Amino acid sequence: MTLSPLACGGSVVTSTTSGGAGGGSTGTTLCPLGEPAYGSNCDGPDGLNCTYGEQVRPECRHDWICSNGSWTTPKSVCLSPPADHCAFTEPPTGECAQEGDICVVGAATICQCSSCFGGPCQLPPPKWQCSGPPETPGCPAIVPNDGSACASAGLECIYGNVCSQSGARALCEGGTWRWDKEIACAG
Repeated sequence: MTLSPLACGGSVVTSTTSGGAGGGSTGTTLCPLGEPAYGSNCDGPDGLNCTYGEQVRPECRHDWICSNGSWTTPKSVCLSPPADHCAFTEPPTGECAQEGDICVVGAATICQCSSCFGGPCQLPPPKWQCSGPPETPGCPAIVPNDGSACASAGLECIYGNVCSQSGARALCEGGTWRWDKEIACAG
């Protein structure tokens, strides 16, 4: 790990440690290597977002935001359906029983039970929609943490369905993975 001073104080951390699930490349990040404590000092710019954890579902990661010099977290809830709703060995297809169920199948496939998956809603009953790991060369199998280090500038990786409650578009920009939250989706 290398620390470089910034003109406005604080440090840029260059890390070769894992950037969370699927991370692990050398790059530059303002995010602490370990998860911060609520209210602790933040040296990054206001609005800096960092996630922590190894969960396949992006919305299940611990989300931290640098706000007015302190770390805060906007959420800590990750709802999981009853185990019998996700008892699959292969990604399911066809109708599903409970709208909103989100299951992880295998090592990295995200399946969602929905009538509105990524576009206008369809008539019931809801159906399973599954997304495996990205096929883009260089993309980690599991979404890297927002704010973690990366080395492949311009790499774009899609996880799950970015237009639903369980998905992320990760971009490697300036040595850091960033989750793009400004995605236009059909409504």
